[in-house]
Amino acid sequence: LLRFFHPDGDRLITLNLGPDLKLDPAPEPLLAPRAGRRWQRVLSSEDIKYGGNGYAEPHRDGVWFLTTESASVFREEAA
Repeated sequence: LLRFFHPDGDRLITLNLGPDLKLDPAPEPLLAPRAGRRWQRVLSSEDIKYGGNGYAEPHRDGVWFLTTESASVFREEAA
C-alpha cells in the first residue's frame, strides 16, 4: 500500500499481486483514515469497465479484503 498525506484529504493505493488477502484485524496503521473521515473508492482494476470481474467493498468494520491481483485507489472524505 501507498498513502499520500494531504490536508484536503489523503489518498491510498492498495495493490495485491498474490492470492485473496483478508486482514482481520488490519494491522497496518496506514490503512486507517483520520478521525471523522472514511475511504471512498476512486478506481479499481477489478471494475467491469476495465475488464475485471467486479469488486466487493474492500473494508468494513476494521477488516480489509483485497482481491487477488488487483489494485485500488481511495480518497479520504468526511464520514
